[in-house]
Amino acid sequence: MTASDILMVVLVVLTNFVLLVLPCLLAPPIARWLEAIAGRVAFRPWGGHPDGRAPAGEGVPRLDLAGVIVEPGIGVGPLRFGARPGAAKAALGPPLDWNAWGDGNLNDSLVYDGVRLVFDRCGAEPLPRSRLCGAEVRRADAVLLGRPLAEWDEGELAAELARLGFRPRVAESGYAEFASPYLAAWFEAGRLARVEVAE
Repeated sequence: MTASDILMVVLVVLTNFVLLVLPCLLAPPIARWLEAIAGRVAFRPWGGHPDGRAPAGEGVPRLDLAGVIVEPGIGVGPLRFGARPGAAKAALGPPLDWNAWGDGNLNDSLVYDGVRLVFDRCGAEPLPRSRLCGAEVRRADAVLLGRPLAEWDEGELAAELARLGFRPRVAESGYAEFASPYLAAWFEAGRLARVEVAE
């Protein structure tokens, strides 16, 4: 076999690799990249859900958050401030897509039905070693200080928080903010509609 024959065999092998094998290896990552650039979906793991999370019904079922308890300075539901994202997913099940919340960039959050958990560090989502540092709750049936959110009016909530030692920072019609621990409250038609708490 001459040098030109060896060169011909190498060229045929390389050509077959480039034309037959390489496209099979590169097609999935290129397709994901193009989809992400087009803004249709985020990068997706092989065969996974578009946002990288388990679809509802797979693995851990979602916890029903009806009547979830909001504890200022402590946490929300079964989670305490300082919990890791893995603990949240184990307790509450797979999160919803962040689009379910309807606000902008929520890379720092895990979103559930009417509950947004906020973590202190994130990349495309909360980092595994990040800590739960806040939560926003938009559920009329969530319980704050022993009563469903929708049962609190502005005056009653402000009086109760003052009695408990919360310091008011902002008080406007439809909005109130308190410190030690942090709590922000939004009212609609005089009733508490959503609350944000932090450690």
